[in-house]
Amino acid sequence: MKFPTQGTVFDYYIDNETKKFELWTKKVPKFELDPDLPLQVCNTCLQISACNQTFFQIFISFKPILIT
Repeated sequence: MKFPTQGTVFDYYIDNETKKFELWTKKVPKFELDPDLPLQVCNTCLQISACNQTFFQIFISFKPILIT
């Protein structure tokens, strides 16, 4: 497995299907603003949000944990 030449190790994850390093930004969904919703309830997913969500899903799939 070859390490990427740019960024840091924290900018990448290993894709289970391709077994290659991919940027976390690949997991960020495209943001579309719904004009009918107030701006206060709109959420945007960032690179760190995608990373945290993935790790939380992995942690929860093994056994219940308390994250503080």
